[in-house]
Amino acid sequence: MEFEVIDRTSTLQREELRDNSPTVIVVHSTRSYPEFDDLLAFHKKRGFSGVGYHFFISASKKIYQARPIELEGAHALGFNQTSIGVCVYSKDGALDSKTRAMASGFIKSLRERNGNIKAISHTSAQLLYFNELLAADGITKSFDAFGGINEPERFEKMSALLKLFLGENKKLGDEAKALINGFKNCPGPMFSQLV
Repeated sequence: MEFEVIDRTSTLQREELRDNSPTVIVVHSTRSYPEFDDLLAFHKKRGFSGVGYHFFISASKKIYQARPIELEGAHALGFNQTSIGVCVYSKDGALDSKTRAMASGFIKSLRERNGNIKAISHTSAQLLYFNELLAADGITKSFDAFGGINEPERFEKMSALLKLFLGENKKLGDEAKALINGFKNCPGPMFSQLV
């Protein structure tokens, strides 16, 4: 299946961006920025060089390419130089059948065009990177980054476990603390509809 992709890579300031060698697709969602220019304005305001994702699927059911795949993203700590970031707009955390089919098909085609790499949720990416930070600090504890993590009940339990872990481990580095404090369920339960 072919997809019409609108090239908006010209909105990206490429200076100082590093190379990207994708081994995974990280799937995100937004409820706040329905169209590309809304998302671009928000990311520029945050100081990004452009939209942080490589691809964005808008409320108007258009697919935009914001970054060349060979350049790093700005969407998932620990994965920005090894992933393709895809964000899907969802007004209420659910997708209509047309958007779901388009987004799912597009992610599948990206996977196939890039060596059948795996697609994971941003939630899983956060936990995988947190586990890497723990290992780097010599902490042998790790957290399950999969196992239905995007389902609300499982996510809430994991969030509580992470906060408890933070309270018990005062020697955690600032980056690990920031990951726990900013832990979010993205794209939430709709992830299973997309991959």
